[in-house]
Amino acid sequence: LEFRRVLFRSPGVLLQLRWDGMFGAPGGKVDPGETLDEALAREIKEEIDYDLDVSQVKPLISLRMGEYHIHSYKLVVSAEDLFKIRDGASVASMSSMECSGYNIVHAAQYSKDNEVRGILKFLQNQFSATARLELLLLMMNEQLY
Repeated sequence: LEFRRVLFRSPGVLLQLRWDGMFGAPGGKVDPGETLDEALAREIKEEIDYDLDVSQVKPLISLRMGEYHIHSYKLVVSAEDLFKIRDGASVASMSSMECSGYNIVHAAQYSKDNEVRGILKFLQNQFSATARLELLLLMMNEQLY
């Protein structure tokens, strides 16, 4: 079984608050007879109503988790487009079934009253499967920290 995900970034990262209360990225399984690129475009359209140009997507990491192969990708977009994508996700065909909403997570780190805030605090949340690792790799690769 194959999975493909896309992490959107600029100036933050678009993450899905899933139906189970965990954070993750839009994506899903490859249907029989479908290529990885076809599955990626279909899943992104279904989950966030975005017409993805797969030629613009760059590989982030490929992992094996049990019987699953997870292929994670990144797409750099303008801040304006990122907000449009997030705002448009609520009308996607599978949006209400698969998630509770979308969040733009900013990679900034700061403290207030000697308490850690920002991305390090956010990373204490629950993430699905390999989503935390994917987010950390994206932050390192794009120097978002």
